[in-house]
Amino acid sequence: MKRTSKDRIRAGLIGVGNWARYGHIPALQSLPEYEITAVSSREMVKAQELAKNFGIRHAFTDPGQLIEHPEVDLVVVLPPAPEHAALSRRAIDAGKDVYCEWPLTTKTTDSQNLLAHAEVTKRLLCLSYE
Repeated sequence: MKRTSKDRIRAGLIGVGNWARYGHIPALQSLPEYEITAVSSREMVKAQELAKNFGIRHAFTDPGQLIEHPEVDLVVVLPPAPEHAALSRRAIDAGKDVYCEWPLTTKTTDSQNLLAHAEVTKRLLCLSYE
């Protein structure tokens, strides 16, 4: 069964460096159940270039705009590790599910607190292991 855009998981990627360009974006675009709808980079030129090259509708420099965007169901957190906890928590607070690259946080207690927060709010929190 081919999925329509209405029943795809709409993903927004924060921190679109080389791993995103050569790994995350092609991988997600190869899966019919996902649609990348937004990217966020510290540099607007980079975000716009990636969006254009990969057919992604929205480009931001402010990760909060991506997190709050109504066309994002899943926030993919890819910036440097010290930013993971705050961005993941913000996404969970916005009612979004989260996929975070490894490590989830830089402290075990922060990871435990984030997991507990996701469970209480009934959000999905996934972590990649490399």
